[in-house]
Amino acid sequence: MRKKWNVVIYQTIISILLLFNTMFFQIINTTVLAAGTAIDVKITDLQLSTDSGTITDEVDKSTTIKMSFKFEAPSTMMMNKDDYFDIAIPKELDLTTAVTNPLTFALTDEVGNKVAEATISPTATSATTGGGTVRVTFNENANGKYNFKGHLHFDTKLNKELVHDNDTISIKTKVNNREDLTPDSKSVKINPDKPLSEKEIIGKWGKNPTSRTVAAWAVRINRTNKDLKNVVITDKITSNNGHFLDPSTMPAVKTTEQFKLLKVEYDAAGNVKNWNGEVVDISDKITFNADKTEFRLELGDIGTQAYFLSYKSTVENGDIVQTNSAKITSDTFETQTSDGAWKYHSAGGSADGILAKKLKIHKVDIDTGVGLAGAKFLVTKPDGSTFQLETGTDGTIISQELIQGKYKVKEIAAPNGYDIDENEYTVQVFDDVGGTITVKDKSNKTTVKVKKEWVGPKGGPVTIHLLADDVDTGKTVTLNNGNNWEDTFSNLAKYKADGTAIAYTVKEDAVANYTSSVAGDATNGFTFTNTNNENTSVKVKKEWVGPKGGPVTIHLLADDVDTGKTVTLNNGNNWEDTFSNLAKYKADGTAIAYTVKEDAVANYTSSVAGDATNGFTVTNTNIVHTPRTSDNTNILLFSIIFITSLLFSILIIYNKRKMCK
Repeated sequence: MRKKWNVVIYQTIISILLLFNTMFFQIINTTVLAAGTAIDVKITDLQLSTDSGTITDEVDKSTTIKMSFKFEAPSTMMMNKDDYFDIAIPKELDLTTAVTNPLTFALTDEVGNKVAEATISPTATSATTGGGTVRVTFNENANGKYNFKGHLHFDTKLNKELVHDNDTISIKTKVNNREDLTPDSKSVKINPDKPLSEKEIIGKWGKNPTSRTVAAWAVRINRTNKDLKNVVITDKITSNNGHFLDPSTMPAVKTTEQFKLLKVEYDAAGNVKNWNGEVVDISDKITFNADKTEFRLELGDIGTQAYFLSYKSTVENGDIVQTNSAKITSDTFETQTSDGAWKYHSAGGSADGILAKKLKIHKVDIDTGVGLAGAKFLVTKPDGSTFQLETGTDGTIISQELIQGKYKVKEIAAPNGYDIDENEYTVQVFDDVGGTITVKDKSNKTTVKVKKEWVGPKGGPVTIHLLADDVDTGKTVTLNNGNNWEDTFSNLAKYKADGTAIAYTVKEDAVANYTSSVAGDATNGFTFTNTNNENTSVKVKKEWVGPKGGPVTIHLLADDVDTGKTVTLNNGNNWEDTFSNLAKYKADGTAIAYTVKEDAVANYTSSVAGDATNGFTVTNTNIVHTPRTSDNTNILLFSIIFITSLLFSILIIYNKRKMCK
């Protein structure tokens, strides 16, 4: 009987607990629903980039990381006020730093209306904890819309308590505590921070922002404990959008953060070992120019003491970036300058759903998906009448309310630098659902060809630089035998942002022993001609066999063709001369074969020995002979002539006497 009652009591307790449990969770559910419904949006894209916007898979340990998300709500989900979703940020990241300010930021639609608010809730960093949650909560401007899509971004840093140099970490997010609603994890390699120079005596940087209108600065002074005398520190705002906050306006100059000088010690990495050092009164050491965009801090002889200087400046005109340059001079060390930059690391995003009775056109770059402004569309209504729409700065345009029916959309003018999409699109507009269309344009890209020609032997590989409007783009190609001395700069933007064509030119790195010229243009390609400018010389001398003759003329031949160049050899130049400044190579790169010849010399034969490298010797040999003593040929001849003449004379005299008788 007791067992039966025990069973009854047990069942009763269980029933009460179940009833209480049901009531409890109903209360919880009612509370949650009252605060909105958790929407299981899907993260379609997660990107990690540097502060400059470059997508990366490796970062320095202290760098700022920008996290960018694209999300989509279920297409059939109608959004209402207070609906929300949570993104869990992994512990490897640090959301506690001020770079995430504002901790609350807006998501806006295409016309600038706030449709949701994102709030960052960081978790304290340690060796086991970090990260936090980003909650996106929709407001009344989202009511009645569905098929919501959007993006958000914010800045964060690495959790230095957890990650270490040369680690490769995995960044994995969750939506509403579900991993299946987010992309695969991102692997990121952690590089050590860049080492500091041992020669540094001043280092300047902008602090993490806590305000959009006030920039905070830090200066590291004499980190390596040099012996410094007559130290003067100056700083100047270079972006012209603010002024330094004068410490003299503060009642407690020694302790104000507007200008605070602290005696410190640094470790090898440049970190302050102890922040409890002496604060130095600088009220009589600092002066400002009239508009407080420059200051001068005279510290005098500081010896080996190291300092940490912090100060602030205003940020005006809605700017989010400010730059300035700090300089230190000393009688015992060279002048150094350190440039600093402060940036207000903002966060933001957008979201939008389908609108009823309206037509939305989104114009994007086909390769990047970036929205394009200035695209014009002709829209044909169901009754055949037409109207035009032009995309705004984000690449979208929304029509006025339209009647139900099919609408034809045709691009009639592309944004500057893009080709028109020739397709005609048909979009259905209903009374309760609008029509959305995305039109993709391909950028007008261009190419620049470049080739190399040689006059003389081919040199080694040459580097060609591409310039855009006379500014080096950083793009290069290398011409060599492997690519037959030709290459192409490809995928180049054809137009600037203002729609004007970009003027591309090229230049090459100098090649030793060659002069360079360039012909052509970006449309037809550029041709570099490198002409060998190496010279040679040819020596020539004269030798005589027999008596020396008069001056002789020597001609220079190149590949057996008379060059027209001559030298005259005589006693005055000791029968020697040189052909100078002669081209060493022909256009095809082969060496020119130089030879010589001389004008004929009477009574002499000529011979040439030697070569162009070692010089030529022209030998002239006399060919007129004098009689030899043992030779009677000439004596006999003269005798015969003499006797014949004598007999002829006697005959004439005899004939004259006979005629007289």
